[in-house]
Amino acid sequence: NMSATREELQLKHFLTLVSAGKQLLHKREYRRAQSSFTAILDLKPEDKECLIGRSNCYLNTGQLQNALKDAELSLKSDKAFPEGVYQKAKALFYMGEFEFSLVFYHRGQRIRSQMQCFTLGIKKAQEAIKNAVGEPSRVKLKIGGDLSFLENEEAVSVVMGKNDPPSCLMQVQQVNDTSCCSFQRNKKFFILALESGNAEEGLKKAKGALKFVQRRSKTEFPQKKLLLGSLHGSIGNALLYRGELDKALEHHQAELELAEQCKLPEAKSRALDNLGQTYAQRGDFAEAIEMWKKRIPLIHSGLEKVWLFHEIGCFYLKLLQYEEAKEYAVLSVAEAAEVPDVKWKMNANVLMAQSELKLGNFQSSVSHFETALVQARQQDDESALNAIQKVPFTYNFFHIFSYLI
Repeated sequence: NMSATREELQLKHFLTLVSAGKQLLHKREYRRAQSSFTAILDLKPEDKECLIGRSNCYLNTGQLQNALKDAELSLKSDKAFPEGVYQKAKALFYMGEFEFSLVFYHRGQRIRSQMQCFTLGIKKAQEAIKNAVGEPSRVKLKIGGDLSFLENEEAVSVVMGKNDPPSCLMQVQQVNDTSCCSFQRNKKFFILALESGNAEEGLKKAKGALKFVQRRSKTEFPQKKLLLGSLHGSIGNALLYRGELDKALEHHQAELELAEQCKLPEAKSRALDNLGQTYAQRGDFAEAIEMWKKRIPLIHSGLEKVWLFHEIGCFYLKLLQYEEAKEYAVLSVAEAAEVPDVKWKMNANVLMAQSELKLGNFQSSVSHFETALVQARQQDDESALNAIQKVPFTYNFFHIFSYLI
C-alpha cells in the first residue's frame, strides 16, 4: 500500500545518508560527513550511531563542546552504551578535563572490558593528570592529527605580548600521549599548545610563539630545536584542518628536519605521521605510504602497528596495488593476533578479505570476511556488521558469501 511504500522510501533514504556519512568520515572529509549525520539526526534525533559519528566530526574540526554534547546525547537512553561512554571520555580528555575523562574511561572498562581503547584511555588520562598536577608540565593533545591546547596562563601572556621573560615558556613541557580510535600515538616532548576550541586564534598564537622562539638564542632556549619542531607540528596540523595543505606540508617538513637533527625517534615518528596524514588528505597516497613505512621501525606498540599496517594496506588498495595491499594486510592480521582488541582484529581481517578479493582469491576472501563477521558479532557491533555485509565489490561476487548474512 501507499503507506508501506512511503516508509520503505524513507528507510532507503535514511540508510543512504548513514552510508554516506560513514564513508565521508572514513575518508576524513569531516565537514561533509558532519552535514550527512546532521541530516540523519533531523530524521531520527536519537540515533546513537549517528550521534557518535557527528561527535567524531566535531572532534576533528576542533568543536569540542559540540562533540561532548553529541556524546552525552548518545547516552541519554542508555547510560551503559560503550561507544557513547568512550566518546564522552575522549571529548573530556581533549578539553583538558583529565580527571573527569578518567572517570568515564574506568566506567567504560567496567561496561566493556574487552574494548582495548578504554585501557589505553585510562593510561593516557593517568599520565596527563600525573604530569599536569603540581608540576610545570602540560599535555599536548591530539585530535585526528594534532591539535594542542594552552593550559598555562603565563605562557598565553607571553605569546600575546603581555609578559617579557621566556622562563614561563621554558616551563611548558610535554608528556606521553597514547591515543585510541585513532590510537595515537607517540611520546611527546616540549610544547607550546594552541588554545582550546578556537583553531583560528590558536594558530595565530602558535605562529607568534614560533617567531618568539626563533629570535631567542640557544643560551636562552637550550632545547630550542625541540620546541621549534613541536610548534611546527602543531601549526602544520592546524593548517591541515583549515585545508591549507601546501603550507601544512612545509611546517611538517621543518618538523621532520628538526626531529632528525635532535636525533629523537619519537619526534621523528610523529613528524612522519603528520606528513603521512597531510599527503593522504591531498590524495597523494604513494607519498603517504612512504612516510608511514619510515615510521615502522620507530614504533613499538602492537596496537599501533596493527593500525599502521592497516592504513598502508588501505592506501595500496586505493592505488590498485593489490599484492602490496595483501602484504600489509598479512602484517596487520599477524600483529592483531598479539593484541586483545577485537575491533582491530576485525579491521585487519576486512582488509585481508578485500585484498584477496581484488586478487581473485575468492575462497580466502570469503574466509576472512567470515572471520571479520564473527568478530563483529563478538562486539555486538551492529554498524560494523552491516558495513562488512555491504562491502562494495569490483566483481559481482556478493552471492558467494551471502550465506554468511
